[in-house]
Amino acid sequence: MSLSALRRVLSIFRTIIVALCLSTSAIAQEYIGTWAEDLGFCDNPANAGDGTDAVAVVLEQRRYFGFESVCRFVSVSQRASHEWHVEWICEGEGQTHRERVTLRVAGHQLTIQGADGAGTTLSRCPVRK
Repeated sequence: MSLSALRRVLSIFRTIIVALCLSTSAIAQEYIGTWAEDLGFCDNPANAGDGTDAVAVVLEQRRYFGFESVCRFVSVSQRASHEWHVEWICEGEGQTHRERVTLRVAGHQLTIQGADGAGTTLSRCPVRK
């Protein structure tokens, strides 16, 4: 293979890798944000540390901030167009535990469902400027 042909092949691979990275980021962005059971809680994100339990949870690409707990994603796999299976390790109130949950987005609603089938549905908080 000539040097110019090799450069073309490498250029194509770079383009494919960049496209895959961008598409994965765009998909993952869907669950990222601030979510609350009551939209009145949206002004109190859990990672603000103000001590109230009337908080909105914050989901980042690989972390969850809830009331008195922080969870680090160990693994994330997309199972459907708006659904991810997550294994996370949570720390809070002096305890650490590992659990598997499903994150499911439908419009402006996020459902976090545990392995036992119990779930919580939250609404996306409006973006503040």
